[in-house]
Amino acid sequence: MVLRSPFPDAETPDASVYEFLFDDIDERDLERTAFTAASSGSSISYRELLRRIDEIASSLTARGIGAGDVVGVLCPNTPAFGAEFHGILRAGATATTINVLSTASEIVKQLADAGAKLLYTFGPLAERAEEAGVEAGLVDEAILLGDGDGGSAANRILAQPGRKPQVSVEPATHLEALPL
Repeated sequence: MVLRSPFPDAETPDASVYEFLFDDIDERDLERTAFTAASSGSSISYRELLRRIDEIASSLTARGIGAGDVVGVLCPNTPAFGAEFHGILRAGATATTINVLSTASEIVKQLADAGAKLLYTFGPLAERAEEAGVEAGLVDEAILLGDGDGGSAANRILAQPGRKPQVSVEPATHLEALPL
């Protein structure tokens, strides 16, 4: 039995999530706060967020990660999470967000089910993430640790300044987020 909403079907924009959110951001809005960490109050501007997104995306594409690839994100809702999540999308890959309360075996299951090739996490979750990454078959270098707040060691490790990646996806059919 197929159930239909009484409302009209939603229209899919002819743009990736990154393009839809950031392509026409106004210059005067770049200094506005994009994310604030509730735990510490640290924040980043849209200008800094976009710089980090581009660095992460450039690094992922340099590593051969792109459309059809899945990257896990095991990180609380922080400015680093926002940059990592959108950097994955900017590279054309799919982000699978993992609940920070997940056990190592639950993380392994999600990584395996999603077919993840890489896992981002941050310090306090590192031990659980490393255990899960090894069991899921991810090499140690794939587990990139950040501080979980405004700046991320993962961002610094992955930083690839230079050209912005030129990624082409079909927005109507491309899977950008895979929360399990």
